[in-house]
Amino acid sequence: MEVFALHDLDIAMARLADGDRDVSRDVFHCLLPLLLAFAERTLGRGPDADDAVQQALEKLFAQASQYNSDRPALAWALAITTWECRTTLQRRRRRREEPLERADSVISQALDPSEESERRALLSALRVTLAGLPMSDQTTLEDAFFRETQSAQEPALRKRKERALTRLRDAWRKAYGD
Repeated sequence: MEVFALHDLDIAMARLADGDRDVSRDVFHCLLPLLLAFAERTLGRGPDADDAVQQALEKLFAQASQYNSDRPALAWALAITTWECRTTLQRRRRRREEPLERADSVISQALDPSEESERRALLSALRVTLAGLPMSDQTTLEDAFFRETQSAQEPALRKRKERALTRLRDAWRKAYGD
């Protein structure tokens, strides 16, 4: 296995997106240690980090054809991994293993300056996309994700959340692609 530079990773991901499966092994071997190190800084060493990376890589390869070669491949892979780590941290919080505030601070601390810049850009894009949604959708998403209320488990809120998330995904895809 040869060592990839980030530029080489971008090229390999573009080839993978175009259907060239011969580069999948190289992409995997390049990303695995980077994503695992990130997940371990976020979740700690252990099965949670391993599982998050496995889920992230599965999604990455399943969605490889949607990769936008105008963007850095590592940033895309880290965004997917961040999502998986956040999901794991939320699961821990629901099981009362880890407070959500710690989850946010751990993710922020785990990012180096370039990753933090990418994170800020993604958050900014998300805020713009959210602002374009109807106020009722914004309120629903805020209630569902940021307010600990008894109503969060109600079927009506779950259905509103599902619809709001669908509209958010559609707005995101329209503005930024997959």
